Amino acid sequence: MRAFLKVLFASLLVVIPVKTALADGLPKAVIDEHVYQAGTIPQGQQIVHDFIIKNGGESPLTIKAQPC
Repeated sequence: MRAFLKVLFASLLVVIPVKTALADGLPKAVIDEHVYQAGTIPQGQQIVHDFIIKNGGESPLTIKAQPC
C-alpha cells in the first residue's frame, strides 16, 4: 500500500506542473461584471449595456455570439 501511495504522489508531482504549464498558453475569458441589474424598465423601452470581456490568456480568444 505504501508503494502505491509513493507512486501516486510521485505521478502527481509530474502531472500537476505539466497541466498548469499547458493551461498558461490557452485563452482565458475574464469578465469583471457577470450580472447587470437593469431595474424596472417600462414596456417597449430598449436598454443597452456592454459587458467587457478581456483575454487573460496567451492564445487568441474566440467568442461566438448566438441570437437570444
